[in-house]
This record gives sequence, C-alpha cells and structure tokens, in this order.
Amino acid sequence: MPQSFDYLLLGGGTSCGYAAAAIREIDKSAPIGIISADTEPPYDRPPLSKNYLTKDGMEIADAHSKDHKFYPDNDIDLMLGTEAYSVKTGPRAVELRNGDLIHYGKLLYALGSEPQRPPISGAERVELLRTAADSRRIKEEAKSGKSAVVIGGGWIGVEVAASLLSRGMNVSLIEFADRVLPKLGSPACADAIRRELEKMGAKVNLGQAVAEVSDGAVRTKSGERLEGELIVAGVGAKPRIKMGQDAGLNTGEQGLLADANLRSSDSNIWLAGDVAEYADEIMGRPFRAEHHMHAKWTGEHAGRGMAGQSEAYRKAPYFFSDIGELSLIFRGDPDAKGRTFQFGDPEAPLLSEIVLRDDGRIASFTDLRKDYKAQEPLSDMIEKLIVQGASVEPLVAALAKSDFDLMRLQQAL
Repeated sequence: MPQSFDYLLLGGGTSCGYAAAAIREIDKSAPIGIISADTEPPYDRPPLSKNYLTKDGMEIADAHSKDHKFYPDNDIDLMLGTEAYSVKTGPRAVELRNGDLIHYGKLLYALGSEPQRPPISGAERVELLRTAADSRRIKEEAKSGKSAVVIGGGWIGVEVAASLLSRGMNVSLIEFADRVLPKLGSPACADAIRRELEKMGAKVNLGQAVAEVSDGAVRTKSGERLEGELIVAGVGAKPRIKMGQDAGLNTGEQGLLADANLRSSDSNIWLAGDVAEYADEIMGRPFRAEHHMHAKWTGEHAGRGMAGQSEAYRKAPYFFSDIGELSLIFRGDPDAKGRTFQFGDPEAPLLSEIVLRDDGRIASFTDLRKDYKAQEPLSDMIEKLIVQGASVEPLVAALAKSDFDLMRLQQAL
C-alpha cells in the first residue's frame, strides 16, 4: 500500500465516496486514498433500513455509492478493512492500528457515527443498524423469523419496523416519548406515520421504557412482555469525533468545528458528514446533521475545497424517508420555532407544514404524502427560498387559508 497521498479520506462512508469523485473531477492525477474499517466500498445508507431489508433480490453492491470500476478507473486506492488509530497533525499522517503511518497532503475526516446500545440488561442481545454487515445480519434473521421488537421510534426505528412489517413479520415498536419521531418538528406528520405503521400491522407502544431484553422477548418497565425472535434497537448515535479531538481539532457542542467552507481548525483537514459542526451561513449558527444527503453533499463540497475550489457550503438541511406508502421530506432548521402554517388533511394523509421566522423567511418545511413525485417541485422551490433568505411575509394572509397553493410561494423568489 502507498504510504503517502495528496488526498487522504478517512472513514470510508458516503462522504468519502462522493468526496473522491469531486476531487477527481478537478484534480485528474494526484494520488487519492480512502481508509475504511468497513470491508465494503463506500455505500449509500438509506437502503440498509429500507429497500435492502425488504427485497431479497437486492445486494449490498446495489447500494454502493459508485460502481466497482470507479475506483480503479480513477486511480483511487481503497484501503478496506483498515482501522485508523490516530491522526498526527505534525507529520500530517494517519496512524493505523498496526502502527503503519499513511501520510497526507490534505485530509478529509469523515468517520460518521457510532450507534448506541440501550443502557439496559441484556442489551448485548440487541441488533444495531449502521453498517452493511448489520443490515445483512438483520435481513438473514428476518428471513426465518416471524416476530420482531423494535426499540426506539426515531427514524431508524420506524423505517426498520416498516421494512419488517412488509416482510410479513409481527412487529412491536417501543418508544419512550409520547409519539414516534419525537425530534420531528411536526407532531401531525409524526402521528400520521404512527397510523401508517399501525395500518401495516404494527403494535406501537408509546410512553414505554424498556427494562430488560431476554432471549426472544423485551420486558417494559410497566411489566409488559413483548415477544420477538428478532430485536433491533435504534436509540441514537454519537459522532466519532474522539480521534479528531485527540489530534487537537476544535470541538463544538456536538461535533468537530468547521468553518463555512467545511475546513477544520487545522488548515490541512476538512470535515464532512455526521462529525462536522460547521458554520451554517443560512441558519446563522453552528449546525450538525445526520442524513444521507448531508453526508453526500458535504463530502462533495469538502472534496472540491480540498482540490482548490473553496467556497461557503450553502445547502438547506434536507431529510427524506419512506414509511409504508408514505413519503416524507423535510427542509430547513430542525429546531425551528415560529409561526406555523398547516395545509392538507392529516388523515389522508396529505400534509404540509411551514414554519416562518419573525422576518417572514421560511425556517422549515415538512411534507408528507403518498405521491413522492409531487414533492420534488415543492422541495426544490422551498430550498431556493431558504437559501436565498427570501421573505414570504406579503403572502402571510393567504398562507392562513388551508386551501393555499404552496407553489405560489415562488412569487417571493
């Protein structure tokens, strides 16, 4: 293996795959290396909790970010199954677990997140979902199992529950909060997703805490016993920032600090994906996100910056999910507070929700419906409004009417 690269990408996940492609579009020949503890080339994670789990004919290779020819065709060195131990900023090198040093000119730090086990007795019996290997293992267990318990009603929890239900399994979902998706800004959309899960056959247990996991069952603190041959937990993840902290990179409230260009406090290191707490010029504050599109976009942007095309990252945070027949998209600030306008029928469900800042700028947009194709023009328009900071204040009176055509908001552009 080469011991030095002009561009070294640490992590091997979604961000690294797209960063490598962005670098190679600009710099056609400089050595690029990717260090990954995973045994798979960079892959997109959404299928791991959705399509890959539901379709027996789908392979992990179908989720690869780039096809198998991309890396050799572009002289990109994939170091798979290779565990990094530390980042040494002085000599500009990544130390591997075996003691080898891989030197870099510029480094992308994109180690992603570590899923958390619930702090309960028997937690070692629980399956977690983060990697392709995790998803492959869950899929194999689901093929022979008839019942499952999903601990946690966040995005991973509801997506896995929906996927297992579509396989014909009996599924119980447990969530400590009083609704699924407690971090989603729209309680109405969250409630519609709960109803969709129940329509699919799920037993949704809200306001319940897990006491312990035993072989084939979960017991709640209220004493209820839920049977499950397969038990999966989605109770959150923590960004893998310790290696960066140990290297002396500045740390924020949740991640490693980056400027608006996604460059860290070390001028030779860029950040992307879950670990990056970057200066978001649109929201006017440091921001960190965990989602596929964020990992992809920040990876591409950091890659271009590393190759010399440095500019501020200006993307409205974006999230999407599919649960049963429903498609959900979210744009904007997930912590937004302000005037809220709701359109549509939650029972249909066909529901849109907009939160406005005091000055009339759109803070966030949530949309839930069955027709995902109808969401695309709405999503694109809202993204432009948020990025441009356009005020829709002149339309507020019309927004208060439930039959308002949201596409009229483009008048503010």
